[in-house]
Amino acid sequence: TFRSPNSNQYGANNDMQAIVRYLSSYTTAGKHRAFDSYRREIERFYLWCILQKKVALSSVTLGDAQAYQNFLKNIPHSWIYSKPIERFSPLWRPFRGQLSAKNQNYALGVLKQFFRQLVESGYLTSSAFSSLQKTVEVTTGFSIDTTRAFNSDDLKRIRQALDTLPDLKSPDPHKAAKARRTKLMMEIALTTSMRRSEICTAS
Repeated sequence: TFRSPNSNQYGANNDMQAIVRYLSSYTTAGKHRAFDSYRREIERFYLWCILQKKVALSSVTLGDAQAYQNFLKNIPHSWIYSKPIERFSPLWRPFRGQLSAKNQNYALGVLKQFFRQLVESGYLTSSAFSSLQKTVEVTTGFSIDTTRAFNSDDLKRIRQALDTLPDLKSPDPHKAAKARRTKLMMEIALTTSMRRSEICTAS
């Protein structure tokens, strides 16, 4: 319905080609984590379009986008398999469990960006997600899981241990430098929300 009759920057003639060309822009740029995340969300939506709504991706309306938003609020059990499993297995499902409101909004945000790019590339004439509003994130009664967090006493002990690393005062400059680097890396991990991979690649 909304596929442009004119040529497009992707050179796509159908929805699958448009999806592949869009995602390939992330692998070309070396953004492999973004590719994995975006492919997951687009794949889930594409499967929903075909199997649940029975509508082409290029025919999705705002009403369809809202229906998917409601779908994410209560995902049917038949779409969920909680254990890690290979994609070629008959047991594989698109979801591992119900999504929090935050993750629902993330999924919708990915699709909003995806459809915007399809419009900007000339593949679609309009986006079904342009007017979609975010799902309300209810925080009443929310509590943080502290079973995997350090309390103030834990942090104090860790910093004391870091201050007394054996090689900090080593006469060997190489050993002393490695000890200072270890202390710095642990301090960054304790005081920021950086992932291990981000700390390892920071300069």
